[in-house]
Amino acid sequence: MGYVSTEIQSDAEWVKLTSIAIKLVELSQEEAIFQFIGSQIKEIAGESYVIVNKYHPDSEESEVLGLYGPNDGRLYKAAKLLGRDPIGMRFPIKGKDKDEMLAGKLVSGPRSLHDLSGGVLPLAVATAMDKTLEIGRIYRMGFSCKGLQYGNFVIITKKKVQHFNEKTIEMIAHMTALAIQRERGEGRFRAMIEKNSDIIIVIDRNLKIIYTSPSLEWISHKQADEFMNTSIVDFFSDHVHSDDLESVLDAFEKCETKPGNECRAEFRFKHTDGTLHYLVAVGINHFDTPSVGGLVVNIRDITEQKKASEALKKKEALLNTIASSVNDIIWLMDEKAVFTYVSPSVENILGYIPQEIVGTDATNYFIKEDWPRVLKNIQPKIVADSALRVSNEYYMVAKNGSSVPVEVSSIAVRDPKGNIMGFSGITRDVTERKKAEEQLRKFSDHLQVMVDLKTAELKAVHEAMMKQERLAALGRMAASISHELRNPLSVINNVAYYLKERCPNLDEKSAQMLEVLKREVDRSDRIIGNMLGYSRHKPNILEDVDLNEFIQSYYSTADSKPGNISVALNLEPQVPLLKADSGKLKQIFDNLSSNAYQAMPEGGLLTVSMKRSGKSVLEIAFKDTGCGMDGETLSKIFEPLFSTKTTGFGLGLAIVQALVMDHKGDIRVDSQPGRGSEFVIALPIEWG
Repeated sequence: MGYVSTEIQSDAEWVKLTSIAIKLVELSQEEAIFQFIGSQIKEIAGESYVIVNKYHPDSEESEVLGLYGPNDGRLYKAAKLLGRDPIGMRFPIKGKDKDEMLAGKLVSGPRSLHDLSGGVLPLAVATAMDKTLEIGRIYRMGFSCKGLQYGNFVIITKKKVQHFNEKTIEMIAHMTALAIQRERGEGRFRAMIEKNSDIIIVIDRNLKIIYTSPSLEWISHKQADEFMNTSIVDFFSDHVHSDDLESVLDAFEKCETKPGNECRAEFRFKHTDGTLHYLVAVGINHFDTPSVGGLVVNIRDITEQKKASEALKKKEALLNTIASSVNDIIWLMDEKAVFTYVSPSVENILGYIPQEIVGTDATNYFIKEDWPRVLKNIQPKIVADSALRVSNEYYMVAKNGSSVPVEVSSIAVRDPKGNIMGFSGITRDVTERKKAEEQLRKFSDHLQVMVDLKTAELKAVHEAMMKQERLAALGRMAASISHELRNPLSVINNVAYYLKERCPNLDEKSAQMLEVLKREVDRSDRIIGNMLGYSRHKPNILEDVDLNEFIQSYYSTADSKPGNISVALNLEPQVPLLKADSGKLKQIFDNLSSNAYQAMPEGGLLTVSMKRSGKSVLEIAFKDTGCGMDGETLSKIFEPLFSTKTTGFGLGLAIVQALVMDHKGDIRVDSQPGRGSEFVIALPIEWG
C-alpha cells in the first residue's frame, strides 16, 4: 500500500473524526483551531514531524504557527541550528505552491525540505531541518474552502515508514477550513451587530425576547440583558406612543402566523429622556429556521429622516408655489437624464401633467433630430465646467405630437466632491418669439429686395446716363472728324488704286506696301463707320439672305485676312433664307472676323460654322485658336470704348451686339485663357 491509506477503514477512524469535528465546533479562536489541528494531525501521522502555517491573503505570506514531532530532540536541534524559534516566522507563498494549497488534496513532495522552501517553509527553517531530521517522505495540504485559503500543513515522515490514512488527513483539513470559515463569519457577524446602530430583537413563540443587540441600550438606558425573557408586548406598551401601539401589535400578530411572513410598522417611541423618536420596525418570521427559532425584528431610528423629509416637503411646497407662478418649465433630472421634478407649467407648454413626466427619460420629449445635439451641446460643456450654464434652442414634442420651439438653460448639480448628481434647468416656450423673428426676417428680406431693386434701377439709370454721355461724345467726335478723315482717306485709297493699275510691274516689296496701305485705309474707314453707326442708329433694310452663299462669298473676297491665318467653313446646307440687313450683317462679320484675326497674331485657324437651331433660329459661330479671355475681360467686352488692344476705340463688339439685337437676335461668348474664343450669334429666320 505504500506510505499511506486512501480510504477510512475502521470505526475508530470515524470516531476520531467525529470527536475532532465536535471539538472544532466548540473552538471559537482561530489560533486555537490551528493549534488543535496540528496536534491531531501529529497524532494520526505517528512518528512524524508536523508544521502548521496560517495564510495571510493581504500579503500572500504564510506564518508558522506550530511545529509538532516525536520526543527525539531533533526539532530542538533544528531550532538551535536555526538560532531562533521559528514560530511566528513569515514567508511568501505563490505560484505552484499556492495552487497546490488551493487544491484540497494531500500532495507528496520531494525528500528535501529545501526544495519546498518557496511555499511551505521559510528557507532558513527548511535548511536547518534538512541538516537535522531523518527525512523519509514529505506531504503537504492546504486548509481551503470555496476558493478561500486559510493556511496549510506539512507532514515529514522519518526514513522508517510510518503508515497513516490519507483520507483521514484530508477530511481533517476540510473540517478545519470549514471551522475557520465559520469562526470568521461569526466574528464578522458579532462585530457587525455590536457596531450597528439598528436595534435587533429576536422573539420566541411566546413573544418573549430571547436576544437583543447592545444598540437597545442607547434608547432605553438599560442593559440589553435586562430585556431577556421579557414580553415584547410589555416592551412596546411601555415605550410606544399610545396612538401607534395598536397598529404595531396588529402588524406583529400577522407576522407570527406564518413562516416567512414579513411585517412593517412605523411608530413614535418614548425615549427615557422624555423625547419622542420616530422608529420603523421590520419583522421576519423565522420560527421554523432551526438556527434562529424566532421572530427577528430590526428597528431603526428614522427621526432625522423624518425631520429631513418634513423639511423637504416644505421646500417642495414652496418650490411648487414659486414654480406654479412662472410660465417657464423648471425641472430636475438625474445623471442618466431621467426627470426627478417638473413644474406644473409643463402642462401649458407641452400638454403633460408633471406626474406623467417624472421618472421618464428626457429623450422622449425632444425631436429625434435634436437629441444628439442636446448631448453634444450641453453635457460635455457642463462636465468640463461646474459653473457653466448652457443655453440652446431645440424642438420638443408636445403630448399632441406637435413640435414646440424652446430655449433650454441648464447647469450641472454636483455633490461636495464635484461629482455630477444630475442637472437642473429652465425650459422656455419661444413660439411667439420665433413668430416675431420670422416676421422680422420676412420684413427684412422684403426691405432687402426693395433696396436691391432700387439699387439696380439706380445702377441701370446711371449706366444708361453714362452710355448716353459716351454716345453723345462719340457722336460729336464722329461728326467732327468723319469729314476731315474720310476725304484724305479717299484720296489715299484712289492713289493706291492708281499706282496698282498704272504700275503692274512693281517689285514685290512695293506691291506689298500698296496692299498694306489699302488694308489700313479700309480699317480706318471701318473705324469711322463704326463710330458713326454706333452714334447714329439706322433702320434695317431687310431682304432675304442666303447665309451659305453670303458666308462663302464674304470669305472668298475678304482681303483683310492675314496670310498666316486659315479660315475653315462648316455650313449646314439647305437652310431657309434669313430676313436680314445684309449691310449690317457684313458689319457683324467684319468685326467678329477682325477680332479673331487680332487674337491670333502668330497665326491660327478661324472656324465659321452655321446651323439651324430648332425651327426658327439660325446660329453662326466664330471659333478661333487665339489667346482667349479671362472672366473679368469677358464681363466687359460688350461695353462701348472698352478695349484690351492699343489700337482701335473698343466699339467693335458693342456694334456687333447692337446689330444683333436690331435683328431680334442674341449673342453669347465662350472663352478661356490659352484656349481661344467662340462667339455665337443666334438670329430668328422670320421677324418683323
